[in-house]
Amino acid sequence: MTYVRRTKKLHAVLWVLIIVGISAGLVRASGADKRPVLLSKGRTGNFRWNVEASRDRGYQGGQRPCIGVGMSEVSSQAPPDRRFEHFSSLCASLSPQKAPNLVTESDGHARGRVTVVGMAFSPQATRALVEINNETMEIRLKLLNSVKASTAGIRQLRYAAFAIKGVACISQVTVYRESGEELFKGPLVPCNEQ
Repeated sequence: MTYVRRTKKLHAVLWVLIIVGISAGLVRASGADKRPVLLSKGRTGNFRWNVEASRDRGYQGGQRPCIGVGMSEVSSQAPPDRRFEHFSSLCASLSPQKAPNLVTESDGHARGRVTVVGMAFSPQATRALVEINNETMEIRLKLLNSVKASTAGIRQLRYAAFAIKGVACISQVTVYRESGEELFKGPLVPCNEQ
């Protein structure tokens, strides 16, 4: 009799362990154990800002990286670890032949206005010419290292993250490989004059 009870208890414990193991595997596969990684942060004018990368929801979320841009006005009463007042993000797959994922956030008035820009590119891209406010800016793209990519649960990508004083109207981007081969050239969403 004791042997039968022990066997039943052992079977019950094994089933619990199997169910817990399967659940943990599903949580890992869904990306629930992943967290955003910081790409860049700073303070421009009277605003603190950051740009981060994370994974989209769902089982295939690692193939659709999210770029998030946050900013808050600096004040003496705000703790430095406070969440941002303004936060925007975009999740989409990356391809060398497609426009980069672009997210901007802007705040402030007149001369105090600041715009934060986050851009994600396929890993094949190494350089971009970006038309901002009718001026061309050359940007050397940074590679998200494998440790950060793993932490976020996304594939490696290249990115640009920065803030400028004023409104950033990004009207066109041209993306290049290391060899100089053009990967993508095209207009982005038309800018609203502010």
